[in-house]
Amino acid sequence: MRQIFSDNKKTFLFFLAFSLLFYGNSIKNGFCFDDSYVTVTNIPVKGKSYVPNHPLVAQGFKGIPKIWRSHYGHDKTSSYDYRPVVITLFAIEYAIFGQAPHINHFINILLYALVVFVLFLLLKKCFS
Repeated sequence: MRQIFSDNKKTFLFFLAFSLLFYGNSIKNGFCFDDSYVTVTNIPVKGKSYVPNHPLVAQGFKGIPKIWRSHYGHDKTSSYDYRPVVITLFAIEYAIFGQAPHINHFINILLYALVVFVLFLLLKKCFS
């Protein structure tokens, strides 16, 4: 893996630069859409600390095993969707950085650049 990265370092940096160019303006934003369902903290009751809306995200690393066995959303009558990677990343980020949408957006840009880089390498291998 290191060999692949070191041989293609300029290519990765190219994709990272373009990812930051196109999506870097999202770093300054807060959470949006359904992110707030999982991440935005409730206003604390006097004497209690902020807690994410999703109880498993609030547990940080301890909640990860249960995240992989549960659904994404719940309401009074049912549960729906299965997005363990998304909630796991939110839990890890919350455990390390706390409530930090800017760091979340930056990590998403890094992951996007990595996925584009891996896709490029795959296509390069397929068409060579």
